[in-house]
Amino acid sequence: GTGSANALDDYEEGTWTPTIANMIVSGTFSGSGRYVKVGRMVLAYGTFSATGSIAYDGSGLIAGFPFQGAVTDNGTVTYVRLSGNIASGGIGLGDFISSRFFFKDDFTTTGANQKTTFHAVYEANS
Repeated sequence: GTGSANALDDYEEGTWTPTIANMIVSGTFSGSGRYVKVGRMVLAYGTFSATGSIAYDGSGLIAGFPFQGAVTDNGTVTYVRLSGNIASGGIGLGDFISSRFFFKDDFTTTGANQKTTFHAVYEANS
């Protein structure tokens, strides 16, 4: 429609840097991400790896998402770890109010330069 109620009031895209916690990094950590925000909806995606390895379990988390989530927001994040031609992954529990998500279950140690990628769709607080 052409009415102001149907107007796109906000569009933004950019980069962000994921951080990790409760994980043991061997070597140099590398993380990068991109996002698209339309209105209050955010699509954030990223990747991380280490020149050595990253060891983590169910308490490991990724933080630093580009926008804080809405007060009632608690969503999911999909992730996959790539090792050569083999992929494994799952779903993590999002806590976007705190701008982070937890891995759902044990996700064993990565190999050198083995990438983990993830995607999240959530509602921003504003």
